[in-house]
Amino acid sequence: MYMIYRCCVRPGLRRRRERKEKKERVRKESEERREREEREKEIRRLREEKEVLGRERERWISARGGRGEGSWEEVGLGERV
Repeated sequence: MYMIYRCCVRPGLRRRRERKEKKERVRKESEERREREEREKEIRRLREEKEVLGRERERWISARGGRGEGSWEEVGLGERV
């Protein structure tokens, strides 16, 4: 004789689990989006800072009359930014 089994999972549990999974997925996605936006913001800030330093360096070099004595490299700020 064969036994017939019936699923004993209550009907509301599946919907509850699906809602819980969706909430978790949305939370993870928003967290990843926030982290990505923070990284992009930091990259933009660094680029702007680099541009400002480049302009200041060009202004300093032109004020000194070129790369003569006491040049930018001797101060220790390295190559052109």
